[in-house]
Amino acid sequence: MLNLNLSITVLALILLLSISSSHAHNINQSIAKSAADVVVSELLNSDERHNYDTEEMLEALRNALDNSTLYLESLSAIESEEGENFTRKQAEAMFIRSIMTYPFLRSTTTGILYQSIKTATNNTLPPKSTDKVRVNIDVRAYDGEVLLDEDNYVVRLNLIHSILSSIITNMTEGEEIKAFIPSTLMFGGNQYRNIPPYSTMIATIELIQIVEPTKY
Repeated sequence: MLNLNLSITVLALILLLSISSSHAHNINQSIAKSAADVVVSELLNSDERHNYDTEEMLEALRNALDNSTLYLESLSAIESEEGENFTRKQAEAMFIRSIMTYPFLRSTTTGILYQSIKTATNNTLPPKSTDKVRVNIDVRAYDGEVLLDEDNYVVRLNLIHSILSSIITNMTEGEEIKAFIPSTLMFGGNQYRNIPPYSTMIATIELIQIVEPTKY
């Protein structure tokens, strides 16, 4: 014979599974009904049921149903999030395809697409990854969520995201570019602060000055 508490818990799970059309197909409903019949039969024929009053049995059933509901709600939330992420992934792919038609678009070996907005004003060498630089920088998701928006921003390049650093270390003073960075090179399928998963980042960067070159 099945333990009575276990039987009630299993029955509650089966009932919730069988009536939840969003989580069960016909075959699952059929299996659930058969399993429920077995559990009900065990409950009706169990000598253990005489050791419990009605209130205790109802309380056990309520607890089991509550736990089952929480489980199904968690499944629903996960499925909803996965569906949303899949939609965002598709939207990002469409966006990348659309910008491939932009004029004068170039590509780096790492997959960053960029346009030159302003050419360099002198022939200085690009900064090193440990240099301190002054930049005008605007970095936002393609749907508008802002990650960074600073003018005359002074920063050492090894203290910012490595992809942004790699872009700046290929620029010279006075140069300005707009770069399109696929999510695979930034935050991927993860939410980062206010940036949703699967967000291509658009970075507009002007290298004003190498403030403090690294000395070896």
